[in-house]
Amino acid sequence: GTMKKLIIILALSLFSLLIIKGCGSSSSSNSATDEFVLPLSLLDIDVAVTAGSSQNTVDVPPPPRSNYTEFTINAAETLGSVNFSTPSPRSAKLALIDDPVQLSIKVGANEATVCTDGFEFGTFNMTLDEGLNAVGVSPATKDADPATVNVVNKGSFYLCLELQTPLDLEFTVPSVTMSQETCEEGFQDVSGEWTGSYFCENTGCESGGDEITLFINQDEYAASYDDGEAHYDGTVCGNSFVFNGGVEEGFEPYTEEGTFTLIDSMNATKVSTFQVIGSSCRGTCTDTLTRVTGEL
Repeated sequence: GTMKKLIIILALSLFSLLIIKGCGSSSSSNSATDEFVLPLSLLDIDVAVTAGSSQNTVDVPPPPRSNYTEFTINAAETLGSVNFSTPSPRSAKLALIDDPVQLSIKVGANEATVCTDGFEFGTFNMTLDEGLNAVGVSPATKDADPATVNVVNKGSFYLCLELQTPLDLEFTVPSVTMSQETCEEGFQDVSGEWTGSYFCENTGCESGGDEITLFINQDEYAASYDDGEAHYDGTVCGNSFVFNGGVEEGFEPYTEEGTFTLIDSMNATKVSTFQVIGSSCRGTCTDTLTRVTGEL
């Protein structure tokens, strides 16, 4: 059948709406793990998917400052709790068995651009049975990357949910189940200009190194930096800044993730892995850095 598409924009406040479901300890002494349920029913998320596209915006108060280092969405539990119904005849429901419902999620700080420029959190496929129950969700869980955690740590943010389904659906989203790790040791100052050198051990392309200059901007637990045309976002916990990013367009676009570690207030190291998009070229890079200026 013809695919129907819906785009929903949600403004979410984790601290103002989260209910603790359970908690446990993590393997790291610097972080704590909690599992939460975000009750979206408090925001009246009742949606009817019709032909074409539509948008629905929900505004909530901004949350207090966050200090997350990681969070994971339990998609199987979240989508398994969704209440689906359809005005379509019974025979049309059988299409859902062979044609899964697909949900794509983006996260961003700007309501106007979250659907176009937001960080791609993930795409989930749901198989519904004849009774419109989600009997299969893939992937079952999804971890947020450091750039997505950075957006959440800055405060109020938006989700763009894009739903594709083979027939009209009406549904209510009762809750989102997620687990999160928070930084317990606070953050150190990694901001400012850093210079030094790097060397990359590569596969599929020539190894090598050069001089490097980084400009890190920091807002408590959230940080970002630029390296020429490349841009990176991530989170700071203790003396570590975990990041991901790269170059999306250009002659050799690439993705990169890694950790910047303070040795002392004036010296640091950075270890990262990169992959050139559409190429076999990838490698591990090690930087030795000295601070030139303090906070930008």
